[in-house]
Amino acid sequence: MNLDELLDAEEGEAALRRLRDADPALYLSPSADLAAAAREASKHLYASLVPFSPAQPPPLSNLLAGPAFDAEQIWESSGGRVLQDKGSR
Repeated sequence: MNLDELLDAEEGEAALRRLRDADPALYLSPSADLAAAAREASKHLYASLVPFSPAQPPPLSNLLAGPAFDAEQIWESSGGRVLQDKGSR
């Protein structure tokens, strides 16, 4: 693991902790801070699971979850649609 990957992993884990430790009342209204933490945590989780993907190389090397993407686009890029379709069968 190189230095950039290590720093990304630390940022992702810190984002997960921010989401876990946030006051539940904060989730009841829009929050730019929580949204940024959720995006960072999602990217971290996706990157952590890529090595275990049965499709190699995986469809995306990293999750497209930047500020330019809305929740639906992130869900689609994460493969969530595939998981949802498999569950409905």
